[in-house]
Amino acid sequence: FLAEAKTRGLSWAFKFDYYLQIPPEPHVNFAYGALAALSNMQLLAQAKDILGVERADNIISPCTGNRRRSYPPGQLIRTLDRNITEEEAVKLAPLLSAAHKRHLSWASKVAGFLPKIEKQRESAPETPAEDPKKTRKIRALERQLNKKYGIRIAYGNNPSVTEFSADKPTDQELIVSQLIKLSQLVTKYPSNVRARLRNITIYFADNIIYLKTNATAAGLAGDTYMVVDIEQYLPSIFDHEFFHILDKSEGLEPDNETWAKLNRGGMADYRFLHGADALDVEGEGPSREGFAGSTYSIEGGPDEDQAVTAEDLLNSWKAYTLTMRAKTDDILRNKLEAITGCLFDQVTGKFVRQLTLQEYKERLGFNDFQYYAAASRLPSGKLTMGPSYWNAIAASGEWHGVR
Repeated sequence: FLAEAKTRGLSWAFKFDYYLQIPPEPHVNFAYGALAALSNMQLLAQAKDILGVERADNIISPCTGNRRRSYPPGQLIRTLDRNITEEEAVKLAPLLSAAHKRHLSWASKVAGFLPKIEKQRESAPETPAEDPKKTRKIRALERQLNKKYGIRIAYGNNPSVTEFSADKPTDQELIVSQLIKLSQLVTKYPSNVRARLRNITIYFADNIIYLKTNATAAGLAGDTYMVVDIEQYLPSIFDHEFFHILDKSEGLEPDNETWAKLNRGGMADYRFLHGADALDVEGEGPSREGFAGSTYSIEGGPDEDQAVTAEDLLNSWKAYTLTMRAKTDDILRNKLEAITGCLFDQVTGKFVRQLTLQEYKERLGFNDFQYYAAASRLPSGKLTMGPSYWNAIAASGEWHGVR
């Protein structure tokens, strides 16, 4: 693909050269069939075919979960080489790309053992000098975000976050693009919700690594900051991390016990493998009853289940599918009502009106409004993210032909 793009003079093709980790004149075997048609477990099975089952299990989960095995002391380190060769990396590339798009966390664990870019950086050219025009554009966008919304922009990792490492991005075109996209993203939130972004610092970073496992992360958040991977899909990461910030912005811990009771099996339905430690469940996680989005909603516990549900509701191409599933999935319907504070009609697949506090308590078990049912509520009791707001997002997904 890159060779063809270069013959057409497409400048983006040349930008890949610095990051390539493949042997000379590689032969990339794409004879894996249509990856989109493969299940999550089939993707994992093909990765294991390349690495070997025992070695892949050791890379993905050396001592946890269903893959636990018994080895004499020290044998694991002596007999299993977890570092992935350049030739294996070439074969894994299309599988890892597909797995990353599905948020399958085993892909990040495998990526942690790929040939390191740092080895090539020793002989790589120095970072190009900054373009003064682009620098001025970046500073102007930063000032605009701060003046309009009170958002502070920084680059690299938050110095207070020691369990992760992250690099400062150097691609000025990408920085400009993501700052513009952020300015657009913020506007989809009503002003009373958008106000919660004031004095929040957003760190744009490259190569976010969870140091404990050497796994990559797309984003993370604290009470007054979020760190996002500048090369990832910004709308999903921003919506997900902003939900975490909102959820604790009142200084109260979310009612995870009541949320978990919405599941058929309660807390037992979660694997509690938080954040970058999360492993993929055995089976087709995304279609599991009561859970939205990726398997991360199951693996990360109630906090991540809530954030993934909110993230999917805010993205039209996911929201339509989510609301169609909720027509026959009572657990998922209850979670949508808990997040939004709106009554969901399973016949029409739409939100029809706000729930009263009494209804919210009786239907869902909470003592008070939670999530966007609280964050978007005006003093009058009206929701700025009410039924019409959520229906419009889902309708956009239907209009684009999402099924």
